[in-house]
Amino acid sequence: MPDINLDSLELEKKVTLAEAYLVMFEFLETNWNGCWNTELGSVMSELSLWQNSEGRKRPIDAAVLPTFLKAYQKVASIEDPIKNYAGANVELKK
Repeated sequence: MPDINLDSLELEKKVTLAEAYLVMFEFLETNWNGCWNTELGSVMSELSLWQNSEGRKRPIDAAVLPTFLKAYQKVASIEDPIKNYAGANVELKK
């Protein structure tokens, strides 16, 4: 994956709450699946943002951002993900 410009408008995608849920579900499936020795808080803290000296928000763990974006891309690539996403065993209603 190419370098990610955090100041780019490409990161300003509008998603529904249901889509956001599916993206997070996909991210956790990829990063936490079966690794019960790792606490959820530890996985989630990788997504925490800090403000650098220029006042810009950056992930504490920059290596996790491409993984999160891959989760978004997977969900976004599915036509009507709320209806057709097969990863989550839940029913999301519009």
